[in-house]
Formats: sequence, C-alpha cells, structure tokens
Amino acid sequence: MVLVNSAGNSNYAYPEQPGTLATATDANGNLILGGRVIIVGSYDINTNSVASYSNRAGNICHTLAANGSCADKYRISDFYILAPGNAFTASKTGDLYNIQTGTSQAAAVVSGSVAVINQMWPYMKGENIVKLLMTTANKNLAGYNPEVHGQGLLDLEKATRPVGTMTIPTTGRTGVVAVNGSFATNTSGGLSSLSSKLSSVVVLDSFGRDYRMNLAQNASAKVARVDFNPITKANYFSDYNPYSRLNTYTYSGSARTGDYDVKADLNGYTNGAQFEMGKTTKYSDNTNVRLGMGFLTEHNAWMGNSVGGMFGEVGQSYTQFFNFTGNHRLNKNVTVFGSAWVGQTTADMTSTGLVTNIGSTQSYSWNVGADYTHEGHSFGATVSQPVTVYKGSVDVTLPVAMSAEGVVQYSKERVSISPDVHEYDFGAYYKYKTASLGLIAYGEHQVNYLNQAGVTNNLVGLALNKEW
Repeated sequence: MVLVNSAGNSNYAYPEQPGTLATATDANGNLILGGRVIIVGSYDINTNSVASYSNRAGNICHTLAANGSCADKYRISDFYILAPGNAFTASKTGDLYNIQTGTSQAAAVVSGSVAVINQMWPYMKGENIVKLLMTTANKNLAGYNPEVHGQGLLDLEKATRPVGTMTIPTTGRTGVVAVNGSFATNTSGGLSSLSSKLSSVVVLDSFGRDYRMNLAQNASAKVARVDFNPITKANYFSDYNPYSRLNTYTYSGSARTGDYDVKADLNGYTNGAQFEMGKTTKYSDNTNVRLGMGFLTEHNAWMGNSVGGMFGEVGQSYTQFFNFTGNHRLNKNVTVFGSAWVGQTTADMTSTGLVTNIGSTQSYSWNVGADYTHEGHSFGATVSQPVTVYKGSVDVTLPVAMSAEGVVQYSKERVSISPDVHEYDFGAYYKYKTASLGLIAYGEHQVNYLNQAGVTNNLVGLALNKEW
C-alpha cells in the first residue's frame, strides 16, 4: 500500500497535515509508515513552476538538536513530488466531467501512476514504488531546490524504464549477475539452437523489476581463428597439427630419434601447454604412415569455446587427441597425403551463470592433398576441415518469466554445441627451396567460415627464408 497525500493549497513553504506522517519515526528511528507515503505538490505546466497556491517541500522538524538545528533523520523533501494539478479533468457522477484545480488533483495523477507501476510489477513493495517515483522524477527544473520542489516533477514514462544496472537472475531475484559477457566460439555452434528463448531472457533492474532482453547474439559470438601459418599449411604431412591452433605458445621445442618424434609447446603467460609424440613407419619406399597422440590444456576455454560474465567462467580444460597421417608417392613427381585427428575434452567451470555445466566434448579434423614437385619447385592443393566439435553439450538455465508474486521461472536445457554446418577449406601452395633460399606461398578459400552457413573467407600468406 502507498499513501498519497496532497500537500495543500495554502501557498505555505511546507505541506499541511497529515504530511508529517511521512517522516515520523519510532523510538528506534524507523519510519512508522515504512517509507510508503508520497506528498504531492501541484505543478503549473503553463509557467513551468510550482503552482502559486501549492504548498512546498519545506521540512517540519520533529526533533531539535541542542544547538537548535533540526536533528530529523528524514525530511519532507525525501517524500515530496510534483505533478500537474491545474485545470484537472475527471469523471463526475451522472456521466459528466468536472474540471478542478489543486494539489488534490495532482495527488490523483500520482495515485494513478502508483497503480500503473503496481499493475506492471505487482510484486513491488510500496516503499519501493515510492523510491522509484522519487528516483525517476525530473529534477531538471528552473531553480531546482529540494526544499521547494522535493524530488522533482513526476515522470511516469521514465519510471517504467529500467533503472540502474541490469542484471540476470541466476538464483531468484537476489542471486544475480551483470548483463555482460558472451558464449564465444570458433569450433562449435554455440547456443544457436536456443535462439528463440535467448531472444527474450528475463533481466532485472536495480529495483528488481523484470524486463526482457535479447541475448541471442551474445550466445553465438564468433571469434576469428589466428591459426593461419603458410609454413605449416603448406607442410601438412610434416608440421601441421590443427589442435595446436587452439592456443598461442611462447616456447616450443622438438626432438627426433629414429622413427620417433616429440614436441612440446608452452604459453608462459597462461600456462597453456601442448605435448605431442608420434612414430613414423615406412611401409615401402613410397609410403609413410605416422601414428601420434598428445594432449593440450587451454586457459579460460575449451576447444576454442569460451564463456564469460553472465554465462559463467571456465578455468582450464584438458584435451587428449590422436592422429593418423600418411603420404604416398605415386611417381617421382606426385605425392598424395592426408591426415585425420580426433580428440576428447573435459572442462572445469570456476563459476556458473546461464551455463551451469560443460559436458565432455568430442572433436575432429582432417585434410587431404596432392603435391607435384620438380627441380625444387612444388605445387600443391589441399582440402581440409579445421577442428570441429561433433559431439558436446552444455547445461543452460535461462530465466524466462516472472510470476505476479515475483518468483523467477526458469527453463533448464541441455544444449548441443555441435555446429549445424561445417567449414571446409580449399588451399593451394607453391614452394621453392635451394641450399640458401626457402620460399612458401599459400592461399586458402574457406567455405562456411567459422561454421556459419554461406559465409566465406579468403587468406593468403607468404614466407621467405634466406641464409647467408
């Protein structure tokens, strides 16, 4: 309940009784009426000033200090608001209309505003409705003075808009997180299958009022890969590891003994690391096969996917991968090659948000190609698929509605993050090598780039190495 009280029409500097009930406190200093009182003065919209007859927002002191100053904890101006009250038209018994002027008419405007707010958010407490109307009142008034204008002129339109920082309720109206962050990916489909529900997620303003916000774009943000390296792309058989492109590394080292090779990479800033080992078997003079395995850790991500802010936070993830790579020389000039990679990833969440759990994620990558080499010149063509999630899910809890009692209603979903379409990359390279010179040029046309249907991307690169 909100008590709306007209300030009076005596042109006093303070409101008439019972206006002082708004600031009356008990022996413990608590408001007797709990802040559920509004005192209304009349505003003249023709002169843009307080109506000449209206009582103002001056304080009537309850408690005097020893030095004669007012020791009141609350002041009249804390609960005083202005509203139009001149030539006010209202219904009258007998299907007629009546035109009157005064603070009683201004009080009717405020009472109607309280009713509108209560209808829109029926779970709001009376004291919060009062605070809302006071907070959103227009203080951009000529010569604004709280002792005259109180909290300003009623602005119902502003009062219906969100106030303060918007948050997402994760555990009712009290457990909230700020509306920021995203579900970003370059290997999966994100939360695209939830686009309809994400387009109308319940968010709360600083008064705990529910609004709707479209978060679909935040849940499928695409992050461009930084894996394009013409040297490794043009050396698929010997150098290329698609899983290594999920991290950036500051230190690398490798070693080979006989048919066995090992490589380790480390990012000294994030502690992301990768270790890989393999064995190459020569089946014939023309055919080589390599079997490999390894693992990598990612920081704040899993398989190139990351969540942040309102979606939660991921600490580290751990991926095991296996690969089969082979090449076969058809004749002295032409060699065909290919590889297949599979991996499985587990991730730990350091905090939850809309995403509450990340399941085990399976991924794969492959490439095939052909190379023609003659007198130090090599020409080649490749077809490949970057690392792609083929099986994986996350658990999502979305606030989708608010009851009249203020209870947040949630929709809980287990969402596949496998993309709807897959990216395919078509590449071509040229290599030339002598004892002192190495040249590599590589270009690639990427179809359904970052698993986005119909989106293409083109990359070219050049590497030149000269020794003296």
